[in-house]
Amino acid sequence: MKRWVKIVVFGTVSGVGYCEHVKSYAEKCGIEGTVQHDQPGSVVIHAVGTGDALDNFLDGVYQGSPDSLVNELAVQIVPAGRDYRGVFRVVGED
Repeated sequence: MKRWVKIVVFGTVSGVGYCEHVKSYAEKCGIEGTVQHDQPGSVVIHAVGTGDALDNFLDGVYQGSPDSLVNELAVQIVPAGRDYRGVFRVVGED
């Protein structure tokens, strides 16, 4: 059964390839959704997947890219929402 989550990531996540890392990891885990920069030092991820896939994805989100530093994750389960048509996208620029 699919779940929809909103993840806000805080830390050194701007200009360090973090969004591309998240996209790559999402594709490995079979997650669909989006990632985009929010405010300086934060990224917002909307992700859809099965429970196990989301758990694995969260591990990669927390680990981050080689040059990033994730300080905190805020994860919120949200009601079923948008259909991402099986893909994960970076919204805006990294």
